[in-house]
Amino acid sequence: MLRLAVVMIMTVLLVGSAFSAETKPAAGSGGKPAVHDDKAKDDIHFDIKKAAQVQPDKENLEKNKDVVKAYNDYWKALVAKDYKKAYALETADYRKKVSYDAYVTKFKESEKAKNRLIIKFVQPIEVKKQNEKEVIVRGFLRYKLNEIDSIKTFDDRWSKNGDVYSHLQGEEKKEVVK
Repeated sequence: MLRLAVVMIMTVLLVGSAFSAETKPAAGSGGKPAVHDDKAKDDIHFDIKKAAQVQPDKENLEKNKDVVKAYNDYWKALVAKDYKKAYALETADYRKKVSYDAYVTKFKESEKAKNRLIIKFVQPIEVKKQNEKEVIVRGFLRYKLNEIDSIKTFDDRWSKNGDVYSHLQGEEKKEVVK
């Protein structure tokens, strides 16, 4: 389980594109990114050249506000270590395969790792519809790994069942369609 969690997080980091510039929090966010650790600095500089070109698509995010709310709730819960809330936002199929205790254990074990990744904030950029039941939310991920702050973009897959969006985890995810 721990290896799966580490592989998933590293995949998110490696798949994301890199950029450099100052980030600007989303308008109307009170000066903070959508998901924010108050200890994190808002004036971080990044090492990748295209950051200024990547801005949240406000119209797209507003049009898809139901999945954006679920996305923000999920990532806020993980940053706050509210695993019960995050687990509830996973798909029913995932929750059938992975118990709550196993879910919590994978995060707690990763917190003890020497090279642990600390998520500072996550902010949605845009939502791309894949089919009637699945969407990809592209987002910014600011994290700290071995005392180095960095930021990446990443794609996070979500599934709609009725009016409820759930996070797709691990094997449930398909290859990202660009």
